[in-house]
Amino acid sequence: MKKVIAILVAALAFAAVASAQPRALGVRATYGGELSYQHSLGANFLEADLGFAVHNGFVLTGIYDFVLGQSGGFSVYAGPGAQIAFWDTPDYNGIGLGVAGQFGVEYMFPVPVAISLDWRPRFDFIHEGFGYSSIALSLRYVF
Repeated sequence: MKKVIAILVAALAFAAVASAQPRALGVRATYGGELSYQHSLGANFLEADLGFAVHNGFVLTGIYDFVLGQSGGFSVYAGPGAQIAFWDTPDYNGIGLGVAGQFGVEYMFPVPVAISLDWRPRFDFIHEGFGYSSIALSLRYVF
């Protein structure tokens, strides 16, 4: 009986921790399109995006966002991150590696859907240098 109670307590604790760390999955519309995943880490969150560029390439971005403030369903966030890109265009065929930053605002609806608008500048060490920055509108399902 003690084992059953211990298993039930452990399962409830695991469920409470899992529900306290919401995740979100959706799309981020920018120059190309991106599949976007967010995972809460306490008050802040980690964002991973896989972007498909218009000109035969893709970009993988990881950003650690600090939540700077919240009010109602709104939150303001900013954070640093990194990007790796793979391109196959007539002008350039290769890899891009750089750092990125992000600043944005997000609104969480009463239903499990969030919408955000953010700005993401980047500095590419290998190919492009500074100059790529994008403003994006994101829509994500929160679970």
